[in-house]
Amino acid sequence: MQNSDSNNPAKTTGPQQPTYPQSQPYPGVAPPLFNMEPPPPYSMQPPPGPGFIHVQQPGNQTFGTNPTPTTTHVITVQPISLGLSPNPVQMTCPNCNATTLTEISAVPGLLTYLAAGTLFLCGCWAGCCLIPCCIPDCLDIDHRCSNCKTNVGRYRRI
Repeated sequence: MQNSDSNNPAKTTGPQQPTYPQSQPYPGVAPPLFNMEPPPPYSMQPPPGPGFIHVQQPGNQTFGTNPTPTTTHVITVQPISLGLSPNPVQMTCPNCNATTLTEISAVPGLLTYLAAGTLFLCGCWAGCCLIPCCIPDCLDIDHRCSNCKTNVGRYRRI
């Protein structure tokens, strides 16, 4: 014996979708703890308070206008390529404007410290890790003006 409702095509619409309770959109998720309303609109007029008197003048009013036009000057500063090398170079000093040959001095730099650290990690603990501080090709070179002794720049190995 068949059910007469199952033979009627108008009553069968396909697989039935399960229904869920509509109390929360996501079960286990708490509702927000704060009010989600937008802030009140901004008003140009201050709120009236005790002793506040607001008087508006009729006509067009302009506030903060400058009768003279202003111009903006943009100054772009680009780094100066000094062309420093490990040898003394002839250049014009930016401090005293004298054209002289620079004086050089060797100072430890990044390459020196990396080489010393590598030697230390390889087992040279008894002072042998300081050998890169004695090798001129591992040191950075400071250039000074021979006239005013101002530091002009540094040639870095790394």
